[in-house]
Amino acid sequence: MSKNKKLIILGGALLGVILILLILAFTLFGLKKIEFNALNSTDIFSSSQTQEEAIQISKFKKNSCVLFLNKKIATQNLEKNYPYIKIINIETKFPNKIVIHYAEREEVFAIQNGVDKFFITDDELKILRIVENAEGYTSTRQNPILMCGFEVENANVKRGDFLKIKNHDELVRNISKSLLLCNRDVVEQKSLFKQVSLKYSETQDVLSGEGDYLEIVDFNNFVANFYSPSKSTTKKFQVYFAGMTEVIPYYIATHYMEIYTKSTGEIFCKLTYKL
Repeated sequence: MSKNKKLIILGGALLGVILILLILAFTLFGLKKIEFNALNSTDIFSSSQTQEEAIQISKFKKNSCVLFLNKKIATQNLEKNYPYIKIINIETKFPNKIVIHYAEREEVFAIQNGVDKFFITDDELKILRIVENAEGYTSTRQNPILMCGFEVENANVKRGDFLKIKNHDELVRNISKSLLLCNRDVVEQKSLFKQVSLKYSETQDVLSGEGDYLEIVDFNNFVANFYSPSKSTTKKFQVYFAGMTEVIPYYIATHYMEIYTKSTGEIFCKLTYKL
């Protein structure tokens, strides 16, 4: 038998094996079932109709091989079309099932843009909804924290997009992260602060090289200024909460709090009399 014939026979046999494997893959590992598993209290995908719509949006197709599913695209499609959903992971359960583990995003910030436009975002700055109200935004203990003085870079974004804040994306995200590390969950975070404003002080710029500071107002209208807020944010909140135990109720009407970083790196707070 010539060398060419041997190669043809070998190639044909190899092609036959590949074909059999593909048939087995799509038969044995063909997608038959898709389940949704909520990891927190949410009813977004509770109805069968919503689940069917979500499956279509994910681009998962029944009988396609679970080995070749594009989970990244599915995650992007679902999170874009359902802004309140965060896909934690998409689990493959062999031979023919996947489970979509998800959680509902929580409203944390109301970031003001202009006079009457507010982007309602979660702690990752994902836009969950947009409020356009000529009368402004009402900050309550149940509503997201009102954020003022931040410059929005991509003001034409839509629900499901991520907001970009000029020079301060990480600072805003760190506010919620730091509060979580101080054992304040999202519900408590919103009940703590009525407004957080980004401001600038030439004096602080000279002292610390960072003139930006946060003015934080609680629901007793007590003001605390966090200087150099992008540094040691969690520690500054720890100092703030420790200091507040001494403030209430004696100094709320007469003083405000200032939180500094000493040249030695130590963070401390002091009460300053209102002029």
